[in-house]
Amino acid sequence: MPNKHMTYLQFKSTADKLALTLEHVTPADLLNLLGEITTLKEIKSYYARWTTENKSSATHNTSENINNLRTQELEKALSVTRATLESTADAILIINKTGQLVDFNQKFLEVTEVPLEIIESGEENAGLGYLLTMLKDPQELVSQMQYLMMHPDQEGVMSDVHFKNGKIVERYSQPHRIGNEIVGRVWSFRDVTEKRKQEESLRLTNRAITASTHGIILIENNPNHTITYLNPACIHLLNLDEEKIIQKPFSNIINEFSANAEKFSKIFDTDIKGGLTLQCQIKNKILWLEINIDPVYEKDQKTISHFVGIINDITKSKELESILQYKTVHDALTGLPNKTYMEDAIRYRIKKAQTNKENFGLLFIDIDRFKNINDTLGHRVGDKLLCLFSKRMQNNLHKQDIIARIGGDEFILLVNNIPSIDGLNNIANRLLEACRRKFTYTDHEFNITGSIGIVHYPECGSDPDTLIRNADIAMYQAKQAGRNRTCLYTKLLNHTISRRVEIENELHGAIKNKEFELYYQPIFNIPEKKFLKVEALIRWSNKRLGQVSPTEFIPIAEDIGMMTTIGRWITETAIEQLTAWGKNGLNNLIISLNVSAKQLVDEQFVDHIDRSIFHNNHLSQKIILEITESFFLLEEKVSDRLNKINNLGVKIAIDDFGTGYSNLNYLNKLHISFLKIDKSFIDQIDQNHFNDSVLLAIIAMAKRMKFKITAEGVETKSQFDFLEKNECDEIQGYYFSKPLSAKDFEKFIKSK
Repeated sequence: MPNKHMTYLQFKSTADKLALTLEHVTPADLLNLLGEITTLKEIKSYYARWTTENKSSATHNTSENINNLRTQELEKALSVTRATLESTADAILIINKTGQLVDFNQKFLEVTEVPLEIIESGEENAGLGYLLTMLKDPQELVSQMQYLMMHPDQEGVMSDVHFKNGKIVERYSQPHRIGNEIVGRVWSFRDVTEKRKQEESLRLTNRAITASTHGIILIENNPNHTITYLNPACIHLLNLDEEKIIQKPFSNIINEFSANAEKFSKIFDTDIKGGLTLQCQIKNKILWLEINIDPVYEKDQKTISHFVGIINDITKSKELESILQYKTVHDALTGLPNKTYMEDAIRYRIKKAQTNKENFGLLFIDIDRFKNINDTLGHRVGDKLLCLFSKRMQNNLHKQDIIARIGGDEFILLVNNIPSIDGLNNIANRLLEACRRKFTYTDHEFNITGSIGIVHYPECGSDPDTLIRNADIAMYQAKQAGRNRTCLYTKLLNHTISRRVEIENELHGAIKNKEFELYYQPIFNIPEKKFLKVEALIRWSNKRLGQVSPTEFIPIAEDIGMMTTIGRWITETAIEQLTAWGKNGLNNLIISLNVSAKQLVDEQFVDHIDRSIFHNNHLSQKIILEITESFFLLEEKVSDRLNKINNLGVKIAIDDFGTGYSNLNYLNKLHISFLKIDKSFIDQIDQNHFNDSVLLAIIAMAKRMKFKITAEGVETKSQFDFLEKNECDEIQGYYFSKPLSAKDFEKFIKSK
């Protein structure tokens, strides 16, 4: 891409200077000096004019044939040079020794992005000026060019040129010589933007590999799997001498640290997924290593050239895993196996017994009255006693036997190789004797006893759940029989025990599992001729037990201390339902709730009622609490709480009146509002004259004392007519409706 704008004066100046040193100046001489500043045609034209002016035409005529020949040779050489310039992958720029542009190729325009029209404009240094505007640091380029003008013999790779648009250009420069004389300079440029990005990415990758805390190893894909690289973390982790291990087979590492070399024979199989785990001894320590090997493919994505191995120290993870596994199957307090461990042990023992025709037994051990120790001395002392008890039990076992703590103060002993039930009895009695020996902890001395249930495989069950459940039933029977004794499970054991144990176990999760539901029985107001009240009645539906009657599970809930929790659930649920009905237009309903003795003696009972009412729009006037006559035996304990309940605006009713210990003085003193006549009186209406007389007396007494009377269990029209005739206030029973779900109750009331 030559400059086409050389003037004759510029040509003449160069020719005149050359004439001072040469006798005969030829076009070829000028072409050698000028380079491709202009076209050969113009040189010949300028040369003819110059020779005429300098009266050198003779020389011109004489040498014309020779010069024509040389010119043809030069044209051919220049053609080759031009083709070479344009075919090279690099951008080329040629300048003379004064810095003037001599030649360049098309690639130069592409790489530098200098427009051709600027270079051809004829303005001196226009192209350079434009180029400088595109650079991040133009002064750096100017300084280097000035340096090269002062040191024309310098050559080699120069610093990269950085463009503002992010392009990076690599430069190489060397002097342009004719003979020994430097006549200019040749520059080559190459766009290395992507190359530099790749180099930077590679540098960062190498830095990441070097700094990585994971061991990284590069292995050549050959029969020996030669190690070609290890990062510092790998060298440190494996305590290796890099010089001794590089270019050595990978198997050297495995053989040095582990006897499991066979395990790694397939580690380079690309079909193997996931890492391999190796336990080895390094620096006199046992370490767990995880090794993952991945193939590195050639460009064809088929041929594997190398493998990259990632080596991680997973020792801490393995130790933590071991600890977690231990904790999963062991009791945190005593260190004994837990229920999960015991179930697995029983399962294994069953398989072994079936294979070898062997027997074994279970002892279910429970510390008698342990709750009293926790309640009086605190859980810290109770926990210490459990640990002492566990240790003593262990000291009285054979090595092949297993004892587990399955919860609270309950333990199970798996006794192996017991041919007879008598043998199990002997072991159980020995443990009871050990249990009765005094325990000492700091200032405390404990004299405790235990109850033990005994089961024998296979007579008492064929799976862990059945065996443990039956052992629990036998233990419960031992407690019922007076504690401090053993009991062997048999199929003749009272079904009630089994049922009670099942109810106890299932009750603990009933609220969480949403198994309770309230049903509602409407109460008819005789004077008003409408339903103004409703009694909330709890129902329990369990997946395992089915429907369980309140008369069956409530006494058990009281025994195991759950009635307070259940009572709170009843109160909260009933008040929420009453609020919901109010929003649906049933604003005048009053709800009646049953309260157990356990609830009433709870110190938090009144506060809970108060909070429940407060959070539900102050519904105190719409709540009645029903208590039984047996409460009067606790008069001193409950009278204050009943008075506080009255002060909240909540009314009190006596349920099942006439069957207990009522005292008329107590009725007035405790501010009772309602008496509910027991169903046993209602059932005998018109059948027993004495019963009718008592019933009439109760109604008359209630009227005089200004109590409202509710008759429970009304089922027939004759019963209703009798009660209506004798001015009973309210009727409740199947005569009107059985207890209904909340949804059905709402439909029932709205239909009336």
